Amino acid sequence: MQSDLWAYDWFRSCRAFEINNTGSSNPALEGITNGAGNGVRGISFNGVAGLFSSTNYFTLGGNAALIGHSDTDGYKSIYGISEGNNGQAGVFIINNGTNTNAALESSTNGTGKAAYFHGTNALETDGAIKFGGSGVGIIEAGKVLTSDALGNATWQNIVPYSKTLNESGDLLRLTNTGTGGAGFLELILVQIRIMLCTPQPMDQEVQFME
Repeated sequence: MQSDLWAYDWFRSCRAFEINNTGSSNPALEGITNGAGNGVRGISFNGVAGLFSSTNYFTLGGNAALIGHSDTDGYKSIYGISEGNNGQAGVFIINNGTNTNAALESSTNGTGKAAYFHGTNALETDGAIKFGGSGVGIIEAGKVLTSDALGNATWQNIVPYSKTLNESGDLLRLTNTGTGGAGFLELILVQIRIMLCTPQPMDQEVQFME
């Protein structure tokens, strides 16, 4: 017990684990356990519990449980991999019912994507979804999310469909092999209503209603 307390006091007073050999490929700190505990645990009451950086950063990002930082091209700040049959590479949960912040937030100051999802099922939501912010158009009731040729979506007003036809055949044909009518279609064009009824024999008149 005394040796454990000594180790704990020494660990608390230790400021850094450092390798001065630039040719070494070993980690400065590695935690391994075969039990049910944590391989590495970081606790902070007023700071960063864990900081992993590719450069010499002692403080970064304010208070956080875990921070990953990289300023090297092609490097990833945090990388999660799961190879199990039912595992997950990352889970972000807020257990405080009064917390209005996002469980996961991503942003970029560059021209790239703040978030990128790829896979057979790239994105699935269980709940409401909202598109807002700069670059998506003016958010108003009744608008539709419209894509351009590159797949970039913005909120747009509904545009009435308009097309001129010059066809020699039928524009619309409804056929019903049962006992009911072929259907009912009502077109409103400059306050003129045209009723298309079930085809009638040649000796009967097809009615048009104004």
